[in-house]
Amino acid sequence: MEKFKATIQLRIKLLAIVMGITVLSNGILQIMRHRLPVIPDFIFGFQTGVFIGMLVFLLYIISKYASCLKNADALKKLYIKEHDEREQLIGYKTSVFTMVVMLIILTLSTVIAGFFNIIVFITLLSVVALLLIVMLTTLTYYRRVL
Repeated sequence: MEKFKATIQLRIKLLAIVMGITVLSNGILQIMRHRLPVIPDFIFGFQTGVFIGMLVFLLYIISKYASCLKNADALKKLYIKEHDEREQLIGYKTSVFTMVVMLIILTLSTVIAGFFNIIVFITLLSVVALLLIVMLTTLTYYRRVL
């Protein structure tokens, strides 16, 4: 259990770093806003909402992990949940299905966007290509490792 406790402590540190980078990047972008192109209020609100949502989510996860470190029973429950084979299989099946559905939706969206706007078409095509590259890279990696 000590090894798992160290893993949770590492996760907390990494999440805190991600949170710091998020706050720092948002702060820099807010300070440099006058040098950037003018964007509509809707986009600015969306970006602000994403930053706030990320911070709230990260704070929630960090507080959850921190409370598990203080309570041995909660730490044990978290360990069991993370190492449960059924939960792992559910996560695996969900990820595979989601990846396939996203590829189909993005590919169809790319075809449709090609009829209307070249910039949207190229953007979606780039997303599909990047998604395929990541998928094939991880597939190759896990075939060699496992």
